[in-house]
Amino acid sequence: MKINKTVILLLIIFFSHTVFSQDLIVTLTNDSLNCKITQIESEYVHFNYVYNEEVRNTVLLTATLKTYQENYYKESEIPARRNSNIDYSRFHLIISGGGSYLFEPMLSDVNEDLKDYYQELKIGYNLGFDVNYYFNRTIGLGIKYNYFNSSSSYKESFSGDGSTSSWDISENIMMNFVGPTFLARFLSKKNGNAFIVGVSAGYMWYKDDVVNFDSKIVTTGNTLGFNVDASYHISLSEKLFLGFSVSTTLGFLNKVTLDDGLNIKTFDFEEFQDYKNVSRADLSIKFGFKL
Repeated sequence: MKINKTVILLLIIFFSHTVFSQDLIVTLTNDSLNCKITQIESEYVHFNYVYNEEVRNTVLLTATLKTYQENYYKESEIPARRNSNIDYSRFHLIISGGGSYLFEPMLSDVNEDLKDYYQELKIGYNLGFDVNYYFNRTIGLGIKYNYFNSSSSYKESFSGDGSTSSWDISENIMMNFVGPTFLARFLSKKNGNAFIVGVSAGYMWYKDDVVNFDSKIVTTGNTLGFNVDASYHISLSEKLFLGFSVSTTLGFLNKVTLDDGLNIKTFDFEEFQDYKNVSRADLSIKFGFKL
């Protein structure tokens, strides 16, 4: 009986020392880190540490370390219940940009000479800005703004009766989207990287400027739009990350307004198949700040 009590006591002491003690890491620049080592590899050492009362996770190259010692400190700055948790940041500011492709199909009766013109108009670029806040490791809300632009031009010359004339047409499409975002985040267990899925619903505004000879026609419209974004964020430091995303923005206009400078006309489309499709796909690079 005494032996069993002694064994139990020794196990309690060992367990307490292991759970509540903390490790030491010393870098080549003689910086000492009070931390909890979570994984040791041949080239990397993973560890948790406390910064501004928040538990964070990072990794260092073993080549940059002078030494490390487990259970060096008797008391841990990291709560035992959180030693196994991967760090997560709550507040993110993100800027983004990339290429886009409009889904609207080309009309079947388009003049053969204008096919390249309309195909070029379907390819554009996007710029975006996001403000996100995570309530915990997984769930967050944010505000998304996205801008799209594409343009194209065509010129054809005609000769006859000793003179030459030309037909010039150019077009510029702009779209804005703004709305709230629901976010789901899946953090890597090995580093600060994360896979993010965001779903947004908001206001979508459309404008198409067409210049044909000396006349200009402006088409505008707005609708409820939806955005679905899948991103992978790579942690660069405690405050910065780089992201790559694939997203789609969906919108259909059931009414447009045409303004030729003299008259303004509004066209309502009764059937869904007649709605103007302003949906697109985006491939973007993101640069974010963790606050």
